[in-house]
Parts: sequence; structure tokens; C-alpha cells
Amino acid sequence: MSDDDPTAFKDKKPPSRFGQGGFGRSKLGQSGFSKRAKTAKSFDRDVDRAASGTSPGDAPQRAPARREPRPVRKVTAQYLENAALYYLGRFSAASGHLRQLLVRRVDRSAKAHDTDPVAGREMVDKLIARFLTSGLLDDAAYAAGKAKSLRRRGASRNVIAQKLRAKSVAADRIADAVGAADANAIEDGEDAELLAAWRLARRKRIGPYRTTGNRAELRMKDLAALARGGFSYEVARRVIDGDADDAPRLD
Repeated sequence: MSDDDPTAFKDKKPPSRFGQGGFGRSKLGQSGFSKRAKTAKSFDRDVDRAASGTSPGDAPQRAPARREPRPVRKVTAQYLENAALYYLGRFSAASGHLRQLLVRRVDRSAKAHDTDPVAGREMVDKLIARFLTSGLLDDAAYAAGKAKSLRRRGASRNVIAQKLRAKSVAADRIADAVGAADANAIEDGEDAELLAAWRLARRKRIGPYRTTGNRAELRMKDLAALARGGFSYEVARRVIDGDADDAPRLD
């Protein structure tokens, strides 16, 4: 075949810069969102099996190429209790958040099996009340533990409140939890909010903890990082313009 033959490369495709198949089939891997979605589906499947009393080995084997939609379980009082216990065995939760998860299953059951959603919600409410009475659910302890953990990681009051509200924690519980998390700092005469900002700066390696780049040129960027963390301008300025040697003792 001559190099001058115009049909010599007719059937050859140019190599893709993203690997075979182009961008859609690149070797960049699945996105974080896709992985989280698969993890959530897998967890729901495990909850359904635990609630119905079956094990992964009892589930019918499906060909990987043809996945059928997972059947919606019919909600009963026992199913809801099993699902709640399975969830609490793996995660801590506030009562409001667990209620949302169970009500979601009630609604799906109502659509798929024509079960009574009102009766389902009543079962959920009774179950949550029983768990609160027995101590399986403790909103105050959950909020306090979450707030303390977030403070240690450098979370501001605004971020802590936002995260606890997302878990359906009541406003008064949030205030008590933040107060308890800040108690030690207040006893030591420290500003708890300023202390958290120092922790976040250290964790992100910004401001006085920068080891690369020109600190002065990156000052506004570092201030913005603390602002996004929910801190006021004054708190952010004191940290970013401060010196690591003058920072308070960080546990």
C-alpha cells in the first residue's frame, strides 16, 4: 500500500487524548458522586436485607450486565424496627434524622404496595418515641458529641449549627451542644471561636502555617478560606496575619 494512497488510513481512527472510547470512557475513573451513589444504594440494599431477615447469600444472583431495579419492601412495624436498628448499629443519629429515613421508606412502600402512609408514619413515631425512652436515641448526646468533634477539626459556630440542623437537631439542642463544646476553652480564658479558626488554619496549612508560596500574596485567598469556614473577618484576620509561634496551644 503506497503512502500516497488516499484510502490507506481511511479506517483508522485518531487516538483519543482521553484513552479508548473518548472522554466518556477515559481512565480518569468514576466521579466521587458516582461512587457515593453506589455506596448509598449498597447500604439501602443491606438495610432491606437486615430488615427482612435475609442475608446477602439469600439474595438472588443477577447477571452483572442486566441489573433489575431493587424491589421496594412492604413496610411493617417489624421491618421499620429492623431497619432502624441496623442503621443505628452502624451510625449515630438524631431522632429527627432517623425519622426522615424511615418515613422515606414508608412513602416508597405506599407508592409500590398501596400501604397506608398515615399508618406508616404513626408506626415511625411510636418507634422513635420508644427508642428515645430506652436510650437508643439521645439527641442531646448526639449533638454534643458532634459539636465537640467538629470544634476539634476547626469548625465555626455557624458550620456546627448548619451541620446539626441538616441532621434535624432542634435549635435549643444546638445551642447547648456548642456551649458544651466550648466549655473547656472558656474555662482556660480562650476565645473558642478564635481557637477553632487557628485549628482550621493549621489543618489547611494556610496563613502562618504555610510552607509553600508567598504568604503575603496569598493573604486574601487565606482570608477567604476562613470566611467560607463561617468565621468573621476579624477572627480570620487575627489568624491569617498572626504568627504560628504566638498561636494558642492547640490540642
